[in-house]
Amino acid sequence: MPRAEEIGITALHMENRLRQLSSQVRQRDGLLNTISAFTRDLLTQPSQPQLVQAVVEKACQLLDTHHAFVDLLSPDGDAMFDHCTFGVFGDTEATRIVKGEGLVGHVWESGQPIMINDFMNWEGRSTQSAEITVRAAIGAPLTFDGKVIGVIGLAHVEPDRVFTIEQLVLLSRFAEIAAAAVRQHQQQQLTRQESDRAVQQVLTREQSLLRVRDTLTTQIADRNARLHRQNAVLSALHETTLSLLGETDSTPLLEGVLAHAKATLNAAYGFVAIVAPDRMTISDV
Repeated sequence: MPRAEEIGITALHMENRLRQLSSQVRQRDGLLNTISAFTRDLLTQPSQPQLVQAVVEKACQLLDTHHAFVDLLSPDGDAMFDHCTFGVFGDTEATRIVKGEGLVGHVWESGQPIMINDFMNWEGRSTQSAEITVRAAIGAPLTFDGKVIGVIGLAHVEPDRVFTIEQLVLLSRFAEIAAAAVRQHQQQQLTRQESDRAVQQVLTREQSLLRVRDTLTTQIADRNARLHRQNAVLSALHETTLSLLGETDSTPLLEGVLAHAKATLNAAYGFVAIVAPDRMTISDV
C-alpha cells in the first residue's frame, strides 16, 4: 500500500501538471484567437504593400521580435525580392535571392520552415546578409496551391534569445494564412489590370470608330458639295439652252449666257468673245 506521503506527492504532481496543461490550452486558445483576428485584419487591407506590411507587423507580434521581412516571388519566378523589412533588415539594400541561397533560398527550395538559433555560424548564410548581426533566425514559406510565392523571416539580434519549435509551428500556421491573403490580393490586382485593359481596348475601338465616322462625314460633305456644284452647272446649262432656243438676237442671248456663267461660277466679272467670220479676229460682246 502506498503511504500517505507518496499519495500526497502524486496528487500534487498531477495538480501541477493539470495547471500546466490548462495554461498551455489557454495560451494556445489565445494564440488561435490572435491569429483569427490577424486574419480578419489582413483580408481588409486595401493594397498589397499595406497587406505585406501588416503581415510583417503581425508576425513580429506573434513571435515577440522587432526584426522581420517578407520576400515575394518575382513575376517570372526566377528570384525572391524584398517587399517589406523591419528592424535590422530595414537597414540593408534591396536583395535579389535565388533558390537555395541563404535562409530565403533554403525555405523556397525545400518548401519547409527553418529555424537557425546560431545564425552567425550557419554555413548556408547568404553573402548578402554578411553585414547583418543576427543571432537567431526563423523562416516559413508562403505557399499557395502547392507553390511557394514568398518567404517570411524573423530574427533575434540579442545573444541570449532563440526561437522554439512551438514558434516555428505557429509561424508556419500564420504563413499559410498570409499566403492566402497575398495571393488573393495578387489575383484581385490581375483582375483589375485585365479589366483596365478591356476598358482601354473598348475606348481605343470607340476612338477608332469616331475617327472613321469623322472621315466619312467629311467625305460625304465633300461629295455633296461637288454634286451641288455639278447640279448648278447642269442647271445653268439647261437654262442657257432654253434661252438659246428662244432668242433670235445674239447680243441678249450672249449676255444671258454670261450672266448664267457668272452665277454658276460665283464670279463678279466675265466676258464673251466672238470669233469674226474671217476667223482672223476676236471681238468682245
